[in-house]
Amino acid sequence: LVLIIAAAFLLPLLIPAETFKGKIEEAASKALARDVQIASVDKISILPNPAFQVSGLKVANAPDMSAQTFASVEGADIGVKLLPLIGKKVEITRFVLDSPEINLEKNKKGEVNWLLGTPTTEAKPEDDDAVPVSDLRLGTLVINEGAITYRDGVAGKRYEARDANMTIGMDSLKKPLRIDGTMSFQGRPTKVNAELSTPNAFLTYQDTSFSLNGDVAGNEFSTTMALPARDKETPLTYQGDIKIDAPELRVLLSTFGTEIPASNGFNKLAMNGAVNGTPDGATLNLTAVSFDEITGQGDLQFKWAGKKPSLKGDLTFGMLDLTPYLPAPTAEQEKAKADVKAAFPAWSEAPLDFSALTVMDVALKSTTDGIRLPSMAFDKSALNINIDNGELTADLESLTLYNGEGSGTLKVNGRYKRPTLAANFKLGKLNAQSFAKDVLGMHRVAGIGGLNFDVATRGDTQAALIRAMDGQGSFSLLDGALEGINIGKIVRSADKLIRGFEDGKLNVDALTAAIAEAKGDSQSTDFASLTSDFALENGVMTTDSILMTGPYFVITGEGKVNLAKQTMSIDLTPVLTDMVEEDAQKRVIAPIAISGSFSQPKISIDTKKIVQEATSGKIKDILGQNGVNVGDGESVEDAIKNEAANRLGGLLGLNDKKKEESSKAPTESPAEESAPETASPTPAENAAPEVDTSVEETETEEAPEEELSTEDVLKKKALESIFGSGD
Repeated sequence: LVLIIAAAFLLPLLIPAETFKGKIEEAASKALARDVQIASVDKISILPNPAFQVSGLKVANAPDMSAQTFASVEGADIGVKLLPLIGKKVEITRFVLDSPEINLEKNKKGEVNWLLGTPTTEAKPEDDDAVPVSDLRLGTLVINEGAITYRDGVAGKRYEARDANMTIGMDSLKKPLRIDGTMSFQGRPTKVNAELSTPNAFLTYQDTSFSLNGDVAGNEFSTTMALPARDKETPLTYQGDIKIDAPELRVLLSTFGTEIPASNGFNKLAMNGAVNGTPDGATLNLTAVSFDEITGQGDLQFKWAGKKPSLKGDLTFGMLDLTPYLPAPTAEQEKAKADVKAAFPAWSEAPLDFSALTVMDVALKSTTDGIRLPSMAFDKSALNINIDNGELTADLESLTLYNGEGSGTLKVNGRYKRPTLAANFKLGKLNAQSFAKDVLGMHRVAGIGGLNFDVATRGDTQAALIRAMDGQGSFSLLDGALEGINIGKIVRSADKLIRGFEDGKLNVDALTAAIAEAKGDSQSTDFASLTSDFALENGVMTTDSILMTGPYFVITGEGKVNLAKQTMSIDLTPVLTDMVEEDAQKRVIAPIAISGSFSQPKISIDTKKIVQEATSGKIKDILGQNGVNVGDGESVEDAIKNEAANRLGGLLGLNDKKKEESSKAPTESPAEESAPETASPTPAENAAPEVDTSVEETETEEAPEEELSTEDVLKKKALESIFGSGD
């Protein structure tokens, strides 16, 4: 016994280690069912258990795989049990690999290369589909500073782990396989702790279970799953519970090959629930999910195989805040929403980024307690969101917003450098003041109303989208007000001017002062209704159907609003309805013009037309007494000018010339036609002074030194319209 023990210690010293190289390669190749090659055997010992130290270990890859080797190791320290070895069985007690490179792969056929071991010739009668393998006892496998690569030929993806320091324990294929260690996975610090309950059952497609706990760059995940039995042709399935807490979601997505080019959103993800799926995807029944600031619950289906991940589901959310994923309002727009005196913000020329739409394909049905957009907010709503290759379609089946309701469809195609956008909405019973403040940055509209529009545009900036906007729509407001202007006061002042003139007074300055007084933050125009249809072309809105009704007035109008340049030109024609008088007279007041910019609108009234409206009747009477007749449809000014032309023609004899020309035949010579021009216009010269004298005498006799009467003012204006003002 002493000699045997002594020989066991001495033989490794006497027999060169290379003598065992062939035996080790043969035994390892048989155990792994792969060709194993060793560059050199550096050390061998027999007691207390056989051990081998080798260099340049290579394990061949499975057929139809891209890499030549499954594993290559700079140095390996392998220990086996003595008694099983005497019985021609290999039971590894330790397997230490220094700087190994392991190539895991699934080829395009779906075949994998990590199923090691030799199939036996014995089959279990109770399970004809099982393919049992010989037992493999790894003991403890230690990987020092290893590199592990995984290639997915089906999905066309490649993952890599470097600086892997792993401990893998497996006493038998019928006992748990445990993995514990750290690595740099895709350049991110990673921790992994996993357990496969029965490797032999997994390899022979029997029931088994799997648990995994991990941390990738601070993003934690854990799961416990059952792996049901299956036949060889059926893909692997799993079911169990999952928990994910990813406060660094962008890092996690980037680790698995999904980059988020957008600057906002996709910051964190947490979910908890049941999961079932295949290696290509999973279905989640979530009791709780939070994505950034969005919380909810429901069912989701993830698919990560292929070139782009996809997501389907039916979810119930609290507040669905979409602002981080869409272009943010500019500082000027935010200021305009908050400050009633702030200038209307300029449209932003900053590039729009819709790249988040290209990250994954989405098909979601959801109900929410609310939806928040950069410039709009919704209350409880139901919507369907579909993203297909960068094109978003949002069908908002039922909207509740600004105390109103509606429906609509929004389409955004972010696949192109110049994205396209189309929107079709029908909204009713809105709080117009809140809606205009949030959406348009306007504070001067109030009321309850509706808005319908169907528009389309294209552009890579907010300003470009406005410039290219085409479409049509309509709006209506009830029981509302326009802040900053009192049109009713202007209309009443204009009417007062007309009535005053009828009583012999003319005070245009009073109307000018009234207009100035009617504008300001404290002024408003109350109305019963305000409606209009409009058309949009290249960012310019046109309308010819403005109708506003209010107390004692009706206003119609037309005009243009250049959304791109933020300017307007609108003409309003008010009709005053005096409901106080029994006959409910209607008086047409001069048009009101709205012009200028959104930030500095200008409102003016044509006082000249008011004077004409007020004085036209008396001027006609006075001029008629002096031989000037104003025809139907003819303006006073045109009648005076026509009469003046006739009288001057008489003075110069031009009227006689015209009569003579009309009586002559068209065959007369030019010389004959010009002859009457030399005639002396004596009768006309005698008639003209009578008219001029009578006007001068009337002015001198009736008001030589006193303030001119209303009638004299009208006469003076009539003469000025003929000869101009001054001397």
